Amino acid sequence: MEERKITDRQKEVLEIIYNFIRKTGYSPTIIELSNILNVNIKTCYEFIKRLEVKGLIERVKGSSRTISLTKEAYSLLKERKIPVLGRVVAGSPIYSEIDIDGEIVIVRDRFPKNNYFSLKVKGDSMVEAGINEGDYIIIEPTNDIISGDIVVAMIDGEITLKRIYIKKDEGICILHPENKNLKDIIVKGEEVEIIGKVVGLQRFY
Repeated sequence: MEERKITDRQKEVLEIIYNFIRKTGYSPTIIELSNILNVNIKTCYEFIKRLEVKGLIERVKGSSRTISLTKEAYSLLKERKIPVLGRVVAGSPIYSEIDIDGEIVIVRDRFPKNNYFSLKVKGDSMVEAGINEGDYIIIEPTNDIISGDIVVAMIDGEITLKRIYIKKDEGICILHPENKNLKDIIVKGEEVEIIGKVVGLQRFY
């Protein structure tokens, strides 16, 4: 079941049913579901009918709690989309506009937080870390990093992808490319703004 075959509203209804079952151990009635969705019962029935036609739910006659999720529904609910916000250069820092440039699908269980975003990699300075040009890196926006993390950093308004080494006693940060042919970028700590930490990668062939 491809996610493009289900609308955002239908996905919302499916998630509400899933969360209700997970919380209570049983499915919502049509009345309960219509109250949660703040729609009338007729509209609620239409949602259920469309999800049933798409093979995402099943209903059992003779019970007020008739809704059960199919295997296809559980598979779909394990995934969610995050925005691709432009590109990041794995090389010398370069200005990169933060602009939504599509979406990619990630697995909820592996990436449980709600604020991830993705950037498309340009350049080869991180190839020895397994990050190639054209890859989509998954970023967690955070300042909670440790020395050795791979980060998206901003220097004077320019964005780059590097492994960071923090030298607190010297007051500097080393932005290290994972490419033996390239040199480190050494800057004062206050000159670096951390956009986020790399927590995953997706590659499409």
